[in-house]
Amino acid sequence: MKPEHLHEIGAMINGPYGLVLIFLVVAIVAMAILCVRTGLLRIKTDTVEIGKDYSERERTIIRNQIQYINMAVEAFEHKIPKDENYDVDKGKYILQLMSKQMIEWVIFNHIEENRVYIENRQEQLWNIVLANVEKDYLRSEFFKQDIYDYTKMIIHRLVTIRKEYMR
Repeated sequence: MKPEHLHEIGAMINGPYGLVLIFLVVAIVAMAILCVRTGLLRIKTDTVEIGKDYSERERTIIRNQIQYINMAVEAFEHKIPKDENYDVDKGKYILQLMSKQMIEWVIFNHIEENRVYIENRQEQLWNIVLANVEKDYLRSEFFKQDIYDYTKMIIHRLVTIRKEYMR
C-alpha cells in the first residue's frame, strides 16, 4: 500500500463513519466466530481444522441408539413369559422384527417424545406381535401393556441419547 492510501484509511476511521466501520469489522469477526462454534462454518486444511464435524457426531448418535435398541430387545426377551410350548425361534424372530422396526425409527431420525408419536409406535410394535403370535398369553392385555411400557421407555431413552450428544 502506498502511504497516501494509509492516510485515506486513517481519515475514514477518524471521520464520521469511523465508528460504523469499527462496528462492522467487530460484527463480522463475531459472526465468523459464532458460525465456527455452531458448526455452520468449518475450515479444514492439512494442518488446521476449525469448526465441528456434525456428520461424525450424527454417526455416533445413531450407533449408540442402535446399540441401546439391541440391548433393550435382549433384556425384553428375558421378560417374556415362557411356557413349555414356547417357540424360542419364533420369539427371536418376532423380537428381530421389532428391533428392525425400532432401528428404522432411528435411521429416519424422527423420534419424538410427544404422546401421539409414542402411541403410534406402541401400536406399530403391538401389531407386529399380533401378526406373528398364536399364543393367547402373548395376546393378553397384560403383555400388551408390557410392550407399550417398553416402547415408551425405549423412545424416551433414544431421545435422551440424542440430547446428550447434541450438547
